[in-house]
Amino acid sequence: KKDVALRKAATLRLELGDFRSYCELMKEIGEWDAALAVAPAVSLEYWRRLAGERIKNMEKDEDADVERLVHLQLAAGKSSDA
Repeated sequence: KKDVALRKAATLRLELGDFRSYCELMKEIGEWDAALAVAPAVSLEYWRRLAGERIKNMEKDEDADVERLVHLQLAAGKSSDA
C-alpha cells in the first residue's frame, strides 16, 4: 500500500513539473530506472549524484545485473570502477 501511495504522489509531482521530488519518490520505492530517466530534467549534476547512489546500491546487491552496473558506471563517468 505504501508503494501505491508513493507512486501516486510521484505521478502527481511529475505532472506538476516537480522532477526532483518525483525522482526521490521513485528512488524510495525502488524504481531507479524511472528516477534516472527523469533526473536530467533537474540537472546533469543531479543525475550524476543519483546514478552514483544507484551504483553503490547495485554494488551491494549480489544479484545485481553486472552488465547494467558497468553500463551505468560508464555513463556516469566512473569508468575506473567499471
